Amino acid sequence: MRKPACVLLALLVSAGCARRHGMVRGLEPEQSLVIEAREGRCAVLRSRICDVAIEQIDPPKWRKLLGYRMLAGRGSPAETRIPKFAFFHIVVSNMGSLPLGIDSITLHYGSVEKKPIAVEDAVKRSRSPAYRAFDFKKVLAARRLMGDRYCLKKINYERDVIDYRLDFIIPGDRLIRIVAFEWVPVQFRRLRVAVRVSQLGSAEKKVIDFNFRRFEYRTRGAYYRKPGKKSGEKKP
Repeated sequence: MRKPACVLLALLVSAGCARRHGMVRGLEPEQSLVIEAREGRCAVLRSRICDVAIEQIDPPKWRKLLGYRMLAGRGSPAETRIPKFAFFHIVVSNMGSLPLGIDSITLHYGSVEKKPIAVEDAVKRSRSPAYRAFDFKKVLAARRLMGDRYCLKKINYERDVIDYRLDFIIPGDRLIRIVAFEWVPVQFRRLRVAVRVSQLGSAEKKVIDFNFRRFEYRTRGAYYRKPGKKSGEKKP
């Protein structure tokens, strides 16, 4: 067999293996005594002054989000590429009697602390036509969430979400923030997102730490394993 034919055959076999042995990767929240990890890898913390929910936005969740008119850009969600950022969907609910401010949201791994990417920087770094479905001025804007839902699986942006112009959260309101961070290098298997809030007009402050760990598993093939299975454990 000639060399070009051998190379072509190898590529075809490799492509077939890739399709048969798909790999899913992402981040899942770690549950604790105060943090509840819900279906859809959504973590929720409830406290006296605020409730906070957070989840990573993975490709399936982006396909859902970019289907809403208030978030959609010019391109088709089915054909767009996702910018290589670490995206999180955060809901903060003011459970107290005073206005609540979000002082900061930061990402931590190893000895590194990262602030969210500014809208202007996200736009500048995603000018390729491949990212046309992303309008970062829409995506990164703060919005008000109606009702008592916290996780993306239960939220319908057309029904439950409206614009929010205030830079604080009035008592009883729920605020949605989508934040984008620099992608975390793969060697860091755990990371933390810290949400800092304070009650305006008082000394009440709170820092909520959400810990995440990477997961990866094959979706089919001899080494298939469900999320949460330990490495090397095969499907029974």
